[in-house]
Formats: sequence, C-alpha cells, structure tokens
Amino acid sequence: MRAARAGPALVVAASLFGCGIAPIQAGRTGPGPPRTHVFVGAHGRPRAWSGGVCPLTRRHEHLYPPVPPAAFVDDDGAWRDTRALQDFDGPHPWKGQRCSQPGWHQHV
Repeated sequence: MRAARAGPALVVAASLFGCGIAPIQAGRTGPGPPRTHVFVGAHGRPRAWSGGVCPLTRRHEHLYPPVPPAAFVDDDGAWRDTRALQDFDGPHPWKGQRCSQPGWHQHV
C-alpha cells in the first residue's frame, strides 16, 4: 500500500492561503459585526462621518460606532454621550478657529 501524497495543486493552494483551516457548516453563519449602532440623545459624530453633533434625542441608529468610546455609556442597550453639548446660533469662534455653520447647531 502506498502513502498518499499531496499533489502540486494542493501545495500551491496551501502556500497561497497559509495553512489555517476554517470549519464550514452549510446553512449556518455567525452573527458577524453589528450593522448599526443604537444611540439615544444628541451625541458627537466621528470626524470620519462629518463630525459635528447628531441632534436626535430619541433612540436612533447609525452605521458608525460611538467615538471616542470612553465618552459613551450604555443606556438600556443604546449609547448615550456623556459630554456636555454647547448650543450656538450662526457662525462663531470655536476652539481657536471660526465655525461658519449657519443657524442653530451644537458642538461637543
């Protein structure tokens, strides 16, 4: 009886994809990362998502996570921003710069 040997295709595949093995079960998938994050109350938005403040006070969802994480607490399954928000009406100085946002808006 001869011992089985790996052919060239298997060796090439193993060298291209590493030697890890991932079990696959037909019809079953894991939950994966959440598609949305639930927030409650007005909160700061990450700069990558235009920055500023989301003014919604009711429970709502966004695609972005709470940033920075240390500024948020879990409030019955939703993220609440603990930072103080400041209200402004029209352009104004802000942290050594000039905010040109027209109308009522908030900053964190």
